[in-house]
Parts: sequence; C-alpha cells; structure tokens
Amino acid sequence: MKRTPAERLARTMAAVLTRIHKYHKKITESTFQSGLCIASPKELGLKTPTHETLQQLQDQASAFFTANKADGFYFRYCPSLPFTCEDANPTSSTVDDYQLIFQFPSTNAKTEGELFARALLYCPGNDEEIGDCQIWFSPQEEAIRLAPLLHQSLKEKPVLVPKVEKKRYLAKRPTFCISDIECAQILYLLIHQFCTSPKKFQINGETALFIWIAQHAAFSSLNIKEKKILNLSTNDIDFEELVIRFGEREAYITDGLAALIAAWIGEDKNRPLFRKLNADNLEDAVGRISSKFLGASWKLQPKDLLIKVHVIPGARIPLEMREQLNAQEVLTKNSPYKVHISKIRKEILKACMKK
Repeated sequence: MKRTPAERLARTMAAVLTRIHKYHKKITESTFQSGLCIASPKELGLKTPTHETLQQLQDQASAFFTANKADGFYFRYCPSLPFTCEDANPTSSTVDDYQLIFQFPSTNAKTEGELFARALLYCPGNDEEIGDCQIWFSPQEEAIRLAPLLHQSLKEKPVLVPKVEKKRYLAKRPTFCISDIECAQILYLLIHQFCTSPKKFQINGETALFIWIAQHAAFSSLNIKEKKILNLSTNDIDFEELVIRFGEREAYITDGLAALIAAWIGEDKNRPLFRKLNADNLEDAVGRISSKFLGASWKLQPKDLLIKVHVIPGARIPLEMREQLNAQEVLTKNSPYKVHISKIRKEILKACMKK
C-alpha cells in the first residue's frame, strides 16, 4: 500500500533516531581508551618550540599513556599565552618550559545527552555525519574558552527573564536564544508524538522540519524570518548540492535532513514545502511542546528557534549576547591559539567505532 507523505516522513525520522541511538550505544559500550595531551608554554614570551622539542614532549606523552595502558593518544600543541606587545623578544626554550595536560576523554550521562542532542539537531545521514556534528558546536566552545570576560558574563547573566505578571505568558517579548539541549528536547518530543500517529499529529512532523531547516539556516550564517521558511517551495530544495535556497542565499543541509525532506516531498513537485503548517499552528505546536519542560510562562515562540542555539546547558540568553558570541566565533576561527577540539573528538570517535 502506498504510504502518505506523513507516513514516509515518520518512517524516515524514526530511522534517524535509531541511527543516532545505535551510534551512541557503540560509543558508550566501547572498551577503547584513548588519551589526549595538550602542550602549552608555562610562561609568556617563549619561541614556538622546535621540531625536536615537540618530539620530546610527544615522547613524554607517549610514556605517560603507555604506562596508563591507553590504546592510543592524540597530541596537540596550544600556544595559549600570546605576546603582549609587538616588539616582544621571545626567548629560546627547552622541553622544561612547557606543561603537559593529560586527559582521558570519557562519556557520562551529561556528555551522552549532549552528544545525542547535538547529533539530533545536526540530523546526520550516516555515522560519518554524526561524527561531523561537532563542526557546529566546537567553535562556540572555543570562543568561550578564549574569551574569559565573555565567559564570565554568560555565567553571571545567562538567562533573560521576561516581565510577566501572575505567571502569565507574555506573547510580545524579546527574542532569546536557547541551548542545544533544549532545542533537541523540543525536536525529540515533536518526533515522538508524530511517529505514534503521523496522520493525527502531522503538524508536529512539519514543525520538526521547520526547526531543522531554521537551525541549518542559522548555522549557515543566514538571518531568516519565520515567513521565509513557511513560504518555501519544493523547488527551493537542491538535493544534489545539499542546499536550501532562500532567494539568492543558501543554507547548507546534511544528508540526513535532505533524506527527510525527500521522503516528505515524494514525487509531488512544484508545490509549497509545508502542507498544513502556518504561523498560527506553528506557534501553537512550539508553545505546547516547550511548555512541557519550560512551564507555561516560559514557553517558546517560533522566533526563538530561528537563532543559532548555544552550548550553555539550560540557559536562555539575550539576542545581543548571542551576537557577541557569534562575533567571538569569527575571531576565534583563525586564531593561532585555537585547539581543534572537533577534529580531536572526531578522531577519537572514529577509533572507538573500530573497537
């Protein structure tokens, strides 16, 4: 029997969830123990270590991890102490002028939830793309690490509190940015209810697609309005290039999101992408689902889901602070003091999958 678009979408969404669940089960059950060593100067004004010095530091790391029975390790040099002036005269260094930080990256309930949430938002089409999901989130973590003042302001004032009276919901309020965990919770609840009855809860399925498209657009550095997404046509999806076109601008999408959209569209071409979703029932769906874990006065609005999520669990930050973080991410991108955590994590995850 021929499946309806909602049934096809539900089936594909269930496959995405199953893929992520299986992947993380392999990771958590893996017996592979990999170490991470970061070397950095102890004092300001040191020259970049020579190849011989780096090799000596790496040999020390090798000895440490061998003694601790690690299956392997990853070594990175991080010049975390920049010069304070242009005419600084860097001094020569020896291996004793550098410190080594040893870590054994591991998963626990917190990191497992974080990995699952980020993978769900990224919407991977295969195991390789699950490993790539940190491409979205590691730049934020690095931006916070390299900006102590910004990090402190995020800790001191992480939540934008709406002015409500008698705990009533405030319809007209500023936009705020939610965390990756919260956004993934909304997606998961929408998908779960939709998959139980695709016909009855079709709006939930379309709302989930809306959120995925909104976040992929946000992580493509696009500032897209709610109406732009709702007015998308099936012709705006380029499955070969893996992009969604918003006029002259493009949002990059993963293989997983492309598969979901393809299942939803089927053979129906030249029509609006969303069949039943509109501004009113979108707001109802987002508010109803988010109020289940945020409360009635804190329920979200569609505009909150158009902003690139942040990586501070449980915090809802003002739009201005999100913009500060975006600016810091740009500065961090080409910083010589950046540690490529996403690459390290990806290599560790690959190694775990082989065990």
